[in-house]
Amino acid sequence: MIVSLQALFNLGFMIEEDSKLTDDFWIKLKIPLKDRIERNRLLKSLYTRCQESKHTEAYIPCTVALYRILILEQWLKYKFILQVVGFVVVSVMAIFSVVMIYRHTNAGTGALLRTTI
Repeated sequence: MIVSLQALFNLGFMIEEDSKLTDDFWIKLKIPLKDRIERNRLLKSLYTRCQESKHTEAYIPCTVALYRILILEQWLKYKFILQVVGFVVVSVMAIFSVVMIYRHTNAGTGALLRTTI
């Protein structure tokens, strides 16, 4: 069975949108059972097939979709750590900004006090 690259990409999109397909369909596509059990593994299998083709017009959309799945996997795996790091970075930037604003506003008033004494 010959499958077009557009069909593989669309199939991956349908799986991302939680469409259910019969086992006969997967058997015709020669997708092993181990890849069908986990959703992300199935998506990676479909997008990798699409990406590894020799057609250049399919490479970019399939690569972007594959990287999206890989990034989402990493986000789910390290979500808490990334949120804590993001919170710390934003907090440090906010404190730094407040300190710089405070120094800037007091620099002008301190200069006036020194000249009047």
